[in-house]
Amino acid sequence: MDILISARYYEDNFSYIQQLTSEHRVHVLSVNTPFLCGFLKYIAKQYFPYSFYTRIEPILGKTRTSILVDGKLADSPYPGIAVFLCDHIIDNSSFRRLLPILPNLKWVHSLSTGVDHLICPEIGEREVLLTNSGNVQSERVAEFVLSLILAKAKNLHAHKRLQDRREWSRVTAMEVKGKTVGIIGLGNIGKAVSRKAKCLGMNIVAIRKNPDRTQEDFFVFSLDELYRFLQLSDFIVVCAPLTE
Repeated sequence: MDILISARYYEDNFSYIQQLTSEHRVHVLSVNTPFLCGFLKYIAKQYFPYSFYTRIEPILGKTRTSILVDGKLADSPYPGIAVFLCDHIIDNSSFRRLLPILPNLKWVHSLSTGVDHLICPEIGEREVLLTNSGNVQSERVAEFVLSLILAKAKNLHAHKRLQDRREWSRVTAMEVKGKTVGIIGLGNIGKAVSRKAKCLGMNIVAIRKNPDRTQEDFFVFSLDELYRFLQLSDFIVVCAPLTE
């Protein structure tokens, strides 16, 4: 059985992947984006408002990328590949272009929690198993969420601007203790955020499609109670999957 692995994951986990090569043949996938397109997307994302990036990204995204397997243009079938371990190196359009050259693909595993870049009609029609790394990054993402909450509460962006200008001025800040975090989606990441927010003395409310109010020690709203949920929340954390 052959395994296709994203280049970034292959480089980061080379020693572990070497253990697989004794039993399975490993192929490496890479995606080449035209330099100018990639450069413009980087500039738009880093130096312009996010609203501008969201307008320009679909236009730049139409630029055709090159799909390479083992450093060669993937223009012929790879019937031996049954497993694909991928990350966000590949977008949805590139993934759909990849599927026809993997006629015997049985299993696609996302190395991240999100699978929105892999969902397409073709994968359902071929009954390819799609899995994700559901709880791998939960604690790390939750820590990042708490850092953003503290940065907002303590006005760290204002401190940074003053530091850049070499100025010393008073900056207003607030305590997060007693504030309410509203969590949209109570999967692994949402629950990790709630645990860490409680350690800071914060109140928790959540909203999910099918609330089970017997499992949590905070109130969980249903979707038709969204307005009330938003009224109670000082901070909103979106932990819902990017799917329809």
